[in-house]
This record gives sequence, structure tokens and C-alpha cells, in this order.
Amino acid sequence: MVNSLKIGDRVKTIGGVCGFVTEINDAENTFVLEVGENSFVKFDKGAIYQTAPAEGSANAKKNDERAEGKPSVQWL
Repeated sequence: MVNSLKIGDRVKTIGGVCGFVTEINDAENTFVLEVGENSFVKFDKGAIYQTAPAEGSANAKKNDERAEGKPSVQWL
């Protein structure tokens, strides 16, 4: 699961933080999660609890949800 992580994937961490992957650093074994509009948090890959595959880009998904009146973060 961790090795197949891609930018745009939806992730839920072991701490319950949900968001979209915006950056992956294999050398540091970390990823950056967008948890709100212009809010980013860096995590160790070991913090991943659950993932859902990317459906287009994270920004495209958020824009679609905003147009439908949904929150910007998709809960898993």
C-alpha cells in the first residue's frame, strides 16, 4: 500500500487526518497531505492507515466537490 502511493491519492492517517497526497519523498520516506485549502502537513509513510486511488488530480477533485457544495476534504 505504501509503495503504491501516488500524488492525488486520498489518505487517512493512523491519527485520523484525511486529505490528498500532494508530494512524495521516497528518500525521506515521507509524504505531504493537503488537509484543507492551502493547508499541508508532512507525514512519515508509516502513518498511513488507509488509501483510496487517485481519481484525476487532487485539485480537480476538490474543484468538483466545491461545485457540488461538498467539503474540500473527502473522508475515507
